[in-house]
Amino acid sequence: MGQARLLRISLAGNAVFSAISGAVMLFAPDAVSETLGWTGPDLWPLIGAGLWIFAADLLWQARRSRPVVWRAFVTILGDGCWVLATIALAFAFPSLMNATGWGLAIAVAVVVALFGLLQLGGLDRLQRADAVV
Repeated sequence: MGQARLLRISLAGNAVFSAISGAVMLFAPDAVSETLGWTGPDLWPLIGAGLWIFAADLLWQARRSRPVVWRAFVTILGDGCWVLATIALAFAFPSLMNATGWGLAIAVAVVVALFGLLQLGGLDRLQRADAVV
């Protein structure tokens, strides 16, 4: 279905980005902490495993000819929560990471926000096509 193309592509891209990020966190947590100057608890393996589960769900959604609307919307909300949590942590706990860490965290949040916006656009396109039919 052509109307679902943007949504499917953005879900697949998000899945790849999430899987790669999750793998780094899962298999190199000490390197992640060192690079970011992380002073908090060692949560990287847990976050990495969660990202793999998230990526698997995104891939499942992306492979469908027509993604499930409510699941796509929940994905968009999840991306928004990631971005807002990053911003909140930066303001509430600025000493949690070094400048490189916050730079990387903000860069990841920007990528996540872009995927969220693309998914929102794809969902809107899909909904408009349904309304016309």
